[in-house]
Amino acid sequence: MASKVSKFIRDLLSGEFVFNVFFRKNWPYLLLLFVIMLMYINNRYVYEADVRLLNTKQKELVETRLKSLEIKKLINNRSLRSNVRDSLAAMGSPIDEPFSPPIVVK
Repeated sequence: MASKVSKFIRDLLSGEFVFNVFFRKNWPYLLLLFVIMLMYINNRYVYEADVRLLNTKQKELVETRLKSLEIKKLINNRSLRSNVRDSLAAMGSPIDEPFSPPIVVK
């Protein structure tokens, strides 16, 4: 058994395995197996890159949502009736709140 293993290692290192009957008979299948292994490895690297990109996009999405909420809160605060009235008074505008209710025109 040890001599078979040492002969295989010696053939592998010397390149004699290429001329072996098994290798010559099955080289297309071995080549196909090698190509499939390369595709599998490449697929793994592409998947990991996609996961990293997805994580960064999710972080950006959270940051954008937070900014959006902050801006919405600011706009809502500025558009309150009392804030609009105070802003107009601070600018010296003659516009004032109406004292009569609105009239519906038919």
